[in-house]
Amino acid sequence: MEASARVPLKGDSGPGLFEDDPMILVVEPRGDEKRSLPLKQSTLPDSVQHEPRYLYYRIYNKGGAIAAKMSFDTDDEFLGRVDTLSVTPPHTVASLGFRITNAEGVVKSKIQLFKDTDGDALMNDNDQLSLLGHTYQGCAEDDPIAVVVYEDEPQVGENNMFSKQIQGTLTWASSSENLSVWRCITKGETLHTGGVKDKTEDHWWT
Repeated sequence: MEASARVPLKGDSGPGLFEDDPMILVVEPRGDEKRSLPLKQSTLPDSVQHEPRYLYYRIYNKGGAIAAKMSFDTDDEFLGRVDTLSVTPPHTVASLGFRITNAEGVVKSKIQLFKDTDGDALMNDNDQLSLLGHTYQGCAEDDPIAVVVYEDEPQVGENNMFSKQIQGTLTWASSSENLSVWRCITKGETLHTGGVKDKTEDHWWT
């Protein structure tokens, strides 16, 4: 809602008029600002306790299912869950993924969410989720969504085999017929090698 929008407080319809259809306020602290906890309030006799509604998931990596940090069943450590109210609006696949990665401690990893553990139906980041509805993807323990975690791949062109540094002690240029085989070097130049020695033309190279 825009800041200048008018809210019909006396009407029969509008945002926030019903218990099961509340308005949502998203708070963004500035800098190091921290919210203080509210003072403890006495419970009213007729107050209704919030009944958590969960979204269930199983998390996988390239080796298969892994134990969920948000597991709740001692007989199934691979099944995790998050309270739907802990997912920041707007309720999209991206915001759900952010909530799960924070809970599971895999924030820096790339993930994909699937509608079920078969992995046939990929969920797109911009897809809307009806987490406040009666049913939604992952609302049942026996039909969780799947979260697949991908480890960071090495950058293109990176060769971890050549990790040892050596320094040229002389300047040397290959003959014209061997330019495609031998690399020219300059005294003091830093090179990288795999550490394997090769003896060619009475010279040792490391």
